[in-house]
Amino acid sequence: MRAYERLLSYVVIHTTSNEEAETTPSTKRQFDLANILVKEMKELGIEDASMLPPAETPEHTEGREGFYHLTDIRGDVETAEIAYIVRDHDAAFFASKQETLRRIEKTLNEKYGSGTVALTITEQYLNMIEKIRPHMLYR
Repeated sequence: MRAYERLLSYVVIHTTSNEEAETTPSTKRQFDLANILVKEMKELGIEDASMLPPAETPEHTEGREGFYHLTDIRGDVETAEIAYIVRDHDAAFFASKQETLRRIEKTLNEKYGSGTVALTITEQYLNMIEKIRPHMLYR
């Protein structure tokens, strides 16, 4: 299926949200679209979204708990790319999350052939408390 054909199959699904709902997705039709997207992602070989800890997403965390947040999915017949924000206020937990992503990359490359999955980790900023704490008068 070509990219425009996929898009046309999505836009016919009525996915208006229910502003009074307390869940996300907020309607059955949004769940239907999500299930279609998951199925197509798996067909395209994008398995790693289902390999992450399901309880470590923004909707399942609060306060200072870390998470993996899927922000972008792109693809065509030959390639697929997904982007995440990985967040944790604790440096050791953050490093653990990065290692989880590296293990997923390794697993998928072993399954589908070396070079199939390429992980790029770009650190944007660190939790500033790690830098400030050594200089605080009262710890």
